[in-house]
Amino acid sequence: MGQRGRGGPCGRRRALDAEFSTRRVLDLPGADTLSELGGAVERVLSDDSYRREARRIADATQVLPPVDAAVDALAAMCGQGAPAAPEIVAQR
Repeated sequence: MGQRGRGGPCGRRRALDAEFSTRRVLDLPGADTLSELGGAVERVLSDDSYRREARRIADATQVLPPVDAAVDALAAMCGQGAPAAPEIVAQR
């Protein structure tokens, strides 16, 4: 496992390198990648900075509106009222 040279939204990004550039997102990982997984998990769990970043992100998301509010917000941005409930739309 190696640390990539670019940071993600949490400051650091760890990637299992065996198939980083060849495996498609939904493909199952190969044996080399799976053999590195246990060590990668242990490193993340033993490094308190990951726990602190996870807490910081969790705290930040608590002040966001619920995801259900997105429909009304998007409709308002488009200058339209909120869409009809799905069951009403399906009956039309």
